[in-house]
Amino acid sequence: MATDNGRIVKNTLLLYFRMILLTIINIYTVRVVLEALGVENYGIFSVIGSAVYMLGFLQATLSSATQRYFAYQLAQKDVEGYRRLFSQVMIVFLFISVLILIGGGAAGPFVVFDFLNIPAEREIAALWVYYSSLGSFLLLILTIPFTASMISHEKMNGFAYLSLFDGVLKLGIAYAVMLTTWDHLIFYAILSFFQSLVTFGFYAVYCRRNFEGVRFGWCWETSLVKELLGYTGWNLFGSVSAVLATSGQGILLNLFFGPIINAAKGIADRISSVIQSFSSNFYLAVSPQIIKSYASGNRDRMNELVISSSKFSFYLLLLPAFPLIICMPELLNVWLGADKVDYEMIVFSRLTLVYALVACLEQPITQMIRATGRIRNYQIIVGIFTLLFLPLAALVLWLGAPAQSTMVVLILITAFVQVVRVVIARKQMDFPVGLYLKLTLLPISVVSLVLILTGVLLLQWHTSSLLLHIAKGCLTLLAAVCFIFIIGMSRNERKGIIAKLTARFRHTN
Repeated sequence: MATDNGRIVKNTLLLYFRMILLTIINIYTVRVVLEALGVENYGIFSVIGSAVYMLGFLQATLSSATQRYFAYQLAQKDVEGYRRLFSQVMIVFLFISVLILIGGGAAGPFVVFDFLNIPAEREIAALWVYYSSLGSFLLLILTIPFTASMISHEKMNGFAYLSLFDGVLKLGIAYAVMLTTWDHLIFYAILSFFQSLVTFGFYAVYCRRNFEGVRFGWCWETSLVKELLGYTGWNLFGSVSAVLATSGQGILLNLFFGPIINAAKGIADRISSVIQSFSSNFYLAVSPQIIKSYASGNRDRMNELVISSSKFSFYLLLLPAFPLIICMPELLNVWLGADKVDYEMIVFSRLTLVYALVACLEQPITQMIRATGRIRNYQIIVGIFTLLFLPLAALVLWLGAPAQSTMVVLILITAFVQVVRVVIARKQMDFPVGLYLKLTLLPISVVSLVLILTGVLLLQWHTSSLLLHIAKGCLTLLAAVCFIFIIGMSRNERKGIIAKLTARFRHTN
């Protein structure tokens, strides 16, 4: 167990360092892309991306299923079984990709010309974006077996290096768009597709060289295919609901307000995506061990991982999220330029971070259920409640509410569904809800309440000085660190952190 915990800490630190670098790269990339494309083109790219990545329910479903089966197979220490599983997964994914290519290709003109609210003079450019995004999505599907292999083997160093390369490549593409005289939106879409192609190639080469079980050969085992498709099919409904609650929101806003509002939503999503990675990196390091603990019959270890990862993933997200929520206007003005920032962008960005904090509690519970392979009832119930978001969001917009009200609806639905998840885990797996409430929900609720009160006070601090803005951001970060350490952790957790920091300090001196 000590070795496993050490591996989790090591992988988390590696992924956290990777995320810091990626955050810097991505934040700057968004500014360059917005400047290169302009607000309207950026909004079009965002809404087309939302339309295509509504198929992300397939990506999410296939990714979670693949990681589950790969990690489970590794726990059995069967290399030949892993090789057969990898080959079977690749064949199934190739078949799915062909179906998506045929269906998605045929639907392109309808989606762009008839369904989405795209200005007539930009419809051809939008069609280029659609097909380029569709191609990038298919490459993302085919990359899943390789990324799942890296995660299941807990080889996060390669995962970190390749994702950093991907981030640098995206920044290079943004600069290339600024230098061309071609239509910037079309050129950016085409380069984004080739960036996905290069990334796929690097992942495939890395996995083949480092993992003995990653070898492709023709393999067809009907029983295995049925098991994979059965698991994926029941998981599909839950993934569809999650994607509709995010990508569907962009389309809903576009129908009511046009592409300009999607620029504000697109910026908020970029911020949220970057910040969410801080907690998801910790979950990424823990997830394989949740599955392996279940596969080896160690239920106590699994429950411990679920409870601790839920709390600490929330804290890892809260550390960057709280300062950003407080300092959002100043951040956006410096990042994008004051002339490109409006009220909707600020509110969307703040509410999206609140949503991310609530949503980050979902992953450990869901992964625990997925480890069992018995996901039918869980996905049906959770999916039905999650799907309530779209009709409720459409209702509040129809009643005349502002665009950002959809985020409030999404936050409330997400919090309610998390309660449903915990109840199902208790009934299906005898999950210790009392410990979860005591060790996870209670401390993060107290920390959140204290930080809300602190944030109300800090929001009264108005200044035009850049140095004072920086001081304000540092103060909010310090407040989050102190309250998490003092209020949000148990005595043993505090002692453990102090002991590790002391040992590290002595080692360096």
